[in-house]
Amino acid sequence: MCQSQMSVLSNVQLIQLISDWSVIVINYLLRYVVILIVRSINYKTFTIESSKTMIAIFLIQFINTGIILLFINADLSRSGIPVLDKILVLGHHTDFTVYWYRDVGKIITSLMIKNISWPIIEFSMWYAIRVAKRLWDQRWFRCCNKERRTKTKTIQAYVEIYSGP
Repeated sequence: MCQSQMSVLSNVQLIQLISDWSVIVINYLLRYVVILIVRSINYKTFTIESSKTMIAIFLIQFINTGIILLFINADLSRSGIPVLDKILVLGHHTDFTVYWYRDVGKIITSLMIKNISWPIIEFSMWYAIRVAKRLWDQRWFRCCNKERRTKTKTIQAYVEIYSGP
């Protein structure tokens, strides 16, 4: 009996972990797409472009992280609004009760904690890629090569590999 409960509990925690990280990865991909779309508009100044990018990213991530999670867990069958009481009956919470905070609040808190660590993970990932490109250029991966010369043929190729952090 205890073995089966522990198995079910670990499966639930695994599903929650996967769903949390999938929301964060989807937010990252949405951010990337929004940046590309806003850049393609070609605003006159960089300030306007940055402002529009920030607003669009905030709205997209707010909807993806918060609003969708609220609607999925909402039971609006008793709301009295004709459209909503037919469509949004997926969840089982009709109000913000202790049970809502136990179920949905826990997920939101978990998402926010993971969102805190995402910029560090993202920076580390891109930095590791940058270092790997530099090591590949210097051929350090082959039998302890002590020579640290670049193999790039042009200055532009050198700048692309070695500029930045």
